[in-house]
Amino acid sequence: MKKLCILGGSEFQIPLVNKSKERGLYTIVVDMNPLSPARAYADAFYQTSLKDQEGILNIVKKEKPDGITVGMVDVAVRSEAYVCHQLQLSGHSLESALLSTDKYEMIKAFQKNQVPHPDFQYIASEELNHVVCHVPYPNIIKPIDMAGSRGIYLANNDEEFQKAILESAAISDTGDLLVEEYMTGPEVSVEMVIQHGEPHVIQITDKTTSGAPYFAETGHLQPSMLDAATKEAITKVATQAAKALKLDNSLGHAELKITPDGPKMIEMGARLGGDGIAEQLIELSTGVSFNEIAIHIALGEPFTIPANRKNKASCIRFITCRQGIFDSIEHEEEVKHMPGVEEVKIYAQPGEHFEKMKDNSGRLGHVITSADTPQEAKRLCDEAMSKLVVNYK
Repeated sequence: MKKLCILGGSEFQIPLVNKSKERGLYTIVVDMNPLSPARAYADAFYQTSLKDQEGILNIVKKEKPDGITVGMVDVAVRSEAYVCHQLQLSGHSLESALLSTDKYEMIKAFQKNQVPHPDFQYIASEELNHVVCHVPYPNIIKPIDMAGSRGIYLANNDEEFQKAILESAAISDTGDLLVEEYMTGPEVSVEMVIQHGEPHVIQITDKTTSGAPYFAETGHLQPSMLDAATKEAITKVATQAAKALKLDNSLGHAELKITPDGPKMIEMGARLGGDGIAEQLIELSTGVSFNEIAIHIALGEPFTIPANRKNKASCIRFITCRQGIFDSIEHEEEVKHMPGVEEVKIYAQPGEHFEKMKDNSGRLGHVITSADTPQEAKRLCDEAMSKLVVNYK
């Protein structure tokens, strides 16, 4: 029996674990959280930080899997690349892993390769107490080493800037930050497969966020409802970005803003899109299994990108928190049986305390719908969400 090690055990890793089990693979999940939802579906589980490269290497040496993958977990990419480098497994190179996870190295790669990107300023941790902002207000402050919308702030003036850099640095592992031009316009993500260095765009996703000042992601819709010319321009920029990051055989999740000057890169992950995008939405809208391709890549197997794809639509909306102690959500079962609803999941536990939503940790659950058109998928999802009643103690 072949073995596969999956780094990350969140709710959205469960479809990857299940796909691995369908393949008949002995599946090992690694996560810092002993209560990781995907743990229950795996054959073996190890508790360790996904950033602990030596710890993960020791687990892999013990279990001797045939491959290792991160699924949709950005913070595990460098650990995966390190293990693959040490043990000659199929995966990311050390260089591409760094370029796709260090936001400063990433934007420098975009700049070097003439990929459209925002103006930026790098701030090292030792400069925090005497830095002068050179990016016009409003601007965005973010750590170079975080994911999941953590540590992102909007600054409109010097006072907000000084406060934001200290708060953002406190969340970061290194304390190093990026200040970026605040780009206006719709936000999208591009879901792609890179095969032998050649990017193939499979789907473009419309994104919704909580807006200023934290920009937590609150929903996704496939396919994008933007016009054909704009989607062609998005595809070109995302393809340039994947090449700039030197991705070889990899999944890719690019995030862009459609500015008045055209599409510009926000950042790109060398992984599946999270939040149900690659795990469920792509399969519902195109029929392509990114999880299956991720397994082929990890095992060093040849794979094909299906040419004949479904032309359907899918949508996810997140149930977001307010400050308080969560109690319950009413009408869950009723919503599960509504037309077009594919999934309703609640992750929040009764008695769990939430602050005001700042990032993806402020989600209580989600609803996923599918339909023939994106307009209908969105309508069904919004209708389902409107019936759910969130109670706090």
